Order: sequence, then structure tokens, then C-alpha cells
Amino acid sequence: MPLLQFLATNPETVEAMPLIQVLNICGDGKLKDDSVASTEFRDYLKLVSTERLQQFVNSCLVPGEKLWHALQDIVNEIGRRLELSVTHGRYQGVQNQVGFDGIWTTSTGHSIVIEVKTTDAYRINLDTIEGYRKKLVSSQVIGEVSSILLVVLREDTGDLEAQVRGSRYAWGIRIISAEALMKLLLVKERTEDSTLGQIEQLLIPFEYTRLDRIIDITFAAVQDVEGEQEPELPTDQPDLPVPGPQVQNRSTKTQIDEARNNALQAVQREFGVDLKPRSRAKYEAAVGNFRVVCATSKIYDDGSLWYAYHLKWDAFLADAEESYMVLAAMGMSKIFVLPRSWISDTLSDLWSTPREMASYYHLVLKPEDDKWWLSRRQLPPLDVSPFILSVPIDSASSVTA
Repeated sequence: MPLLQFLATNPETVEAMPLIQVLNICGDGKLKDDSVASTEFRDYLKLVSTERLQQFVNSCLVPGEKLWHALQDIVNEIGRRLELSVTHGRYQGVQNQVGFDGIWTTSTGHSIVIEVKTTDAYRINLDTIEGYRKKLVSSQVIGEVSSILLVVLREDTGDLEAQVRGSRYAWGIRIISAEALMKLLLVKERTEDSTLGQIEQLLIPFEYTRLDRIIDITFAAVQDVEGEQEPELPTDQPDLPVPGPQVQNRSTKTQIDEARNNALQAVQREFGVDLKPRSRAKYEAAVGNFRVVCATSKIYDDGSLWYAYHLKWDAFLADAEESYMVLAAMGMSKIFVLPRSWISDTLSDLWSTPREMASYYHLVLKPEDDKWWLSRRQLPPLDVSPFILSVPIDSASSVTA
């Protein structure tokens, strides 16, 4: 039975099977180039949680060709989750074909030739790896704006680092452990899009005398993780019904995370999907073209809820066949699951900040007469009660990240 068909009938096994067991039931159990086993394994990796991916990396510490081939696919899956354009390489070299483990292309068009190493117990022929890059450039598979990234399984890479520093390729090659690559993925999934471009830049060789670039991503990540998702209430739009100054204190990160996790669990149950994080607010189904953005709000003293609807979120939702804006609130036993198509029809009627550029829109919900209403500029409010989904507030199980 094909692996994905097996998993469809046994969904509880997606996160339960050890790596070697997964490999044994992929195709004929042998990871080979252009094989059914390879295709099934790569499809399976798209389904698992980031935590599971981390466990698989650790499993590859055990010697064995099958696991080493698996590591190559796992590393490329991390690249895909970092939203880089990924081209898989070959497990084994073939005459007259360029040997590379993967090619990652950033949003700016920079190509990174990936070379995965399980150990640095022996010296690597840097001339060979640079030769791969040059052949890829000459064959127009990648452009001149390119570099090499050595991904190593173990963190003890002192000999390899010294080898690269002492070579003529020192400015075109960088080294990263698989563990550090996983940490970058966690940063990406726990923050917002502002850090994505900076993560790309960290994978590209740059001069380290000045540390600004490293500090920038560290600062942005800390700000994002510790920050709130509650939008600032505008003071420059007199027609916007802003609550009075006696609003509650800002919500804690723990409260925000709990509200979001409860909401996402409810969506998964309602729609029968398995959501994986793309960022702190953006999620997509592991199978099928289904996406959600989840925002949170506290309950203001007048009973209203306030949310931002960013244009970047709208673009993310627009790329899916089925997509929803999920609105949760701390301590509430209900959420609002608004179809993106419904929101897009009313955007022009909402307040935006800044008003001229419409960086994000304000979704202001208010209760009245046992219903919930979406406020609009110079128009009657819209009833959003049909989009309410009940959420047990004590079901604090989290979406796997």
C-alpha cells in the first residue's frame, strides 16, 4: 500500500513512526534517485510537525546509508519550510550530471548550492564542490549570484571551518549545523514575515567584521516573539468608534498563545484538516489547498474586539482554494471563522491604517442583541454571527509546530 494511502487510513501514525520504519514502507524501502520510495518519503516529510522533523535529524546520527540519504531530504524539507525555492539533488553521483544535494533559491534570486555532510572526520574536496557550482552556472541552472552552504549533522565542525577559512573559497562557502538550521526554522515559525528576509541573508556569505546583520535578526525575532498581535488603536480617524481610555491591560504572550491554540484546534476539528505553521499567524493544511490566518484580541471594556487584517495576510489567503481569517479572543468560548472571499468583498468599507496606504484594515466586532457585528465606515454593520464556531476554552492542546 502506498505510504500516503496508508497514512490516510491510519492518521495517528503520521507523528508516531520512527524514521527507519517510515523509510521501510516507502516504495520498496530503498531511497534511490527517481524512485517511488524517494517521492513518497518527500511527500511524507511535508506532513510531519517541526518537532518530528527535529527528531528525524537526531535519528540520522546513527550510521547507515539509508539514513544519510534521508538526511538530505530532511535538510531540503527544512529549506522548503523556510519558504525558499528548493530543487532536490541526487543521492549518488552519476557521470555527466552535476552532483549536488540541493539548490535553494531566495526571494531575491540568490542560489545556494547545498552540500549535506554527516561528519567532518575527513577533509572535503572544496574544489569539487565549487566545481559543482560553476557547472550549474555554466549550464544556466543557477545564476552567477550564488554560493555554497555546507550543512553538517554534527556541531563539532572545527576542522571543516579551518579548511574553509584557509581556502580560496572562504568568501563563497558557509557552514551550518542541521541543529542550527532547525533553530532558524523555529524562529521563522514563531515570528512574523519581517524576519524571513533576514533569515535568507544569514544563509548567504557575508563579511562578519560588522555584526549588524546578525544583531538585526536577533532583535527582530525577540521583538516579534515578545510582542503582541493586538493592533494599536488609531487616534487619527475620528469616525472610528475607538473604545474609551479605560481599556484592559495588554494581554500576555501566554494568554495570546492559549487563545490562538484553542482556536486552531477548533478549526482543525471543524474542517478535518491538519494545520502546520508558516509563521506565528499563518497556517496551512498539510494536505489540500487550505489556509488560515489566526489573530487574537482582548475583550475591551465596551465588549468590543479589535483585530488587524494585514494585506500580506490577505495575499497569503488569496493563494489557497479555501481560506479563512480566524478571530479569537482571550477567555471567550467562541471564535469567528470568516471566509477570505467574504472579507475581500467588504475591505473597501473598513477603516485602514495608515489611511492612505492601507497597510492593514481594522476588523472591529461588537456584540448587540445577542449577535456580533462587524463595524463599517458610513455603512450599517454586518452580522458575523453565522461565522461563529464554539471553542471549549479549557481545551488548551496546541497545534503542532
